[in-house]
Amino acid sequence: MLFGHPVVHRMLKDMVKGEAAWLTHGDGKAAKPEFASTMAKILLKHFEAAIGGRGVFILLELIENPATQALVSKQLKAQIKVIQEAAKKDSSAKGLQVLLKKVKQA
Repeated sequence: MLFGHPVVHRMLKDMVKGEAAWLTHGDGKAAKPEFASTMAKILLKHFEAAIGGRGVFILLELIENPATQALVSKQLKAQIKVIQEAAKKDSSAKGLQVLLKKVKQA
């Protein structure tokens, strides 16, 4: 999946961040996060690949921003055991550790 590419994941994360910023600070009062919604669906469909690589940083961007948090928080909470096991297997994966902490807080 392209969300795991070293450069592409950063671009996708920045696009999600930019859309969320536009929605919260711009003229997007009635708008919905369409790009972020699409990214959330893709990442959740390919969940294990996402948390096993760089896609976890896009998930972090989604859950950290109030404008996009609702897109993933319920599904991530439902998958908390999968996240915990992945974090236990790879304790050096800092993004995964942070995601686990954020899901527990959400």
